[in-house]
Amino acid sequence: MEIRNLLILLIVCCLACNNTQEEKPGKLTSETNSDVPFSKTKWATKDGEDYPYRDKMLKDLMANYSLHGLKKDTLEKLLGPPDRTNNGYLYYNIAQKRLGFLPLHIKTLVFKLTKDSIVEWRKIHE
Repeated sequence: MEIRNLLILLIVCCLACNNTQEEKPGKLTSETNSDVPFSKTKWATKDGEDYPYRDKMLKDLMANYSLHGLKKDTLEKLLGPPDRTNNGYLYYNIAQKRLGFLPLHIKTLVFKLTKDSIVEWRKIHE
């Protein structure tokens, strides 16, 4: 009986997965497959719960912007308000893959602030 239930659950999970990706209107094809230069406007663009450009801009942001030593106010002027804060840490959601409403993989840019609200370090958490 349990094997039958597990088999049914496995079949339902396989059928729920959708491997086809739709290209959303308004996206340039050159931006869908390559890195995008950092843009404050695109960084803030939100589509539902997702940020469609952040993952593509992350490489440019990390390589070309000196984020270490910035004050919290300056960082927020550049990146906007964080998605979450907790005890001196700022969290910016980068990308999220879901199965229905359950998150499977989350990529987050994390900043640790000193007591003086200065960026001590930044890391990408996956």
